[in-house]
Amino acid sequence: MVAAGFFDQEWQYRPQYVVAGDEGMRRAVRILHRAPIYPGVIDAPSRLYLSDLVAARQSGIFRDMALDRSTFGEPLRLGDRRFFRNNAYSKGIATQVGHARNFVEYDLAGQYKRFRSVVGLQRPENSVLRAAEHKNTRVTFTVWGDGNILWQSPLVLWDSPPIPLDLDIRGVRTLTLAVQNGLIWHYRADSANWCDARVER
Repeated sequence: MVAAGFFDQEWQYRPQYVVAGDEGMRRAVRILHRAPIYPGVIDAPSRLYLSDLVAARQSGIFRDMALDRSTFGEPLRLGDRRFFRNNAYSKGIATQVGHARNFVEYDLAGQYKRFRSVVGLQRPENSVLRAAEHKNTRVTFTVWGDGNILWQSPLVLWDSPPIPLDLDIRGVRTLTLAVQNGLIWHYRADSANWCDARVER
């Protein structure tokens, strides 16, 4: 699929500039950096993973978000390394997190009733966490619906357990997912993950 928009600080999706291509051929090709399947919710399934839906707007580090993998290419996992085997996910979106608020918006056209996900942080499996990184990484995940906060996480640390969420989004037209690290600006999370992020009718 090819989508054209305004490529500056805040990318905006324009449906009139989308060429969808051949879906069967697209599904048959195995690529590392995959593209969303659905340009909008009109023909989307009743259970729709957000990694399969083209975002309406992306700001900050979300412009480089990863689909169905971590930002460094590993399978999506959450929580402390001791729990990796029990917390692997095949679907989701991930982004690095800096000090500024970063967000992605999806146009749901009021067609879905529930938003479900499991959120948390991930580091490369063999990386070493420095004391300063551990101390200065405090990430907040926030879900907005049509400009109103629907849910906000407590501060998420490197060793925080995965946080499940199940939200009522009936009537919501624009769903926004935001992440921000609340402490020193030059520390950031490697991969802040919205695992199994999906909407359901």
